[in-house]
Amino acid sequence: LGNKFFVSENGITDNVKKYIEWGLERTREKMIIIVVDRIQDTNIYVRNNTRSEQASLRYALGQGVLIKKYLEKYISDLPQNKKEKISIIRWDDYIREDPFCFPIKHTVYNEFKNNPEFASAVLQAVKKSVKDSKSN
Repeated sequence: LGNKFFVSENGITDNVKKYIEWGLERTREKMIIIVVDRIQDTNIYVRNNTRSEQASLRYALGQGVLIKKYLEKYISDLPQNKKEKISIIRWDDYIREDPFCFPIKHTVYNEFKNNPEFASAVLQAVKKSVKDSKSN
């Protein structure tokens, strides 16, 4: 979200189209495009001092809807044999339906809560990201 390498005001960029074509050339059956909207709310909140946490989440989810529409539009113009290989899901769909995701998420939250060294490393990475984004 908000990355001009992937999305412009008019839709997905040629970079995304190239990634999709690259993926289609390398898959036999299916490929999934995950719109990572919900997990970007924290980045939006941290990098934008004027938005509340709730406003950041609403913005991220709204951008996710828009990006999914852009992707669907592009894919609708592909040949049928390519279209049928592509599924587009949003982050919430992924974490709700992926059997691998829940145990990993639980492990990460547990580590953050119970391992001060891990929690410190995560917080330092976030602080560095914020500092780097403000210097650009």
